[in-house]
Amino acid sequence: KIMKEDQKKLLRLICGAAFALLTLFTLYSLVSYLFTWHNDQSLLYQDNFMDNVVRAKNGGGKLGFVWSNFLISRLFGLGAFVVPFFFGGVSVYCFKRKNINIPRLFFLTLMGCIVLSMAFSYIFSLIGHVSVFGEGAGGSYGHYVNEWLCAMLGVFGAGGIILFLLLVWAVLLNNKIVDKINALFDRIAPKKVPVNKVEDPEESDTEK
Repeated sequence: KIMKEDQKKLLRLICGAAFALLTLFTLYSLVSYLFTWHNDQSLLYQDNFMDNVVRAKNGGGKLGFVWSNFLISRLFGLGAFVVPFFFGGVSVYCFKRKNINIPRLFFLTLMGCIVLSMAFSYIFSLIGHVSVFGEGAGGSYGHYVNEWLCAMLGVFGAGGIILFLLLVWAVLLNNKIVDKINALFDRIAPKKVPVNKVEDPEESDTEK
């Protein structure tokens, strides 16, 4: 049976509200994880993790800790902060507040998570903080990719690849960034404007 218009509106409203709550919960849990991850790490190895007596320091509770630990430590590190924007975009799409291309939003979110994961892992590895937030600032994914890039291309080569990917992601987010990059290059190396030849008034009179 085809859904009626009222049923579609109700379904969109429910989905929009659910994704809005998921956005807020994810963002709050991720922020809280940055300050409480060290205190909550021991919970992962406790057999009575599901007991009411066991409490997590994370603002999102035990569920928020597990969720944020999965996104930050196991996957993308600080790059996981892009994930709430995807949930928020889906919520806005469900409420029909803005025309959003969901496949494009998903692609940009995934690319942002991966590239930022690599970038944070690269930066923090240079300053010697490789175990912050459990698996590093870039998470497990960023750590292993960064190690592979450095082994294959060296530190400077890996940095160049990561910077290039960051620029590609930024351009895909906003095409105006290309104009800003061109303006920056024009300031660094201004283009030489050809000087037009000044006509001699006597020559112009003879030609006439």
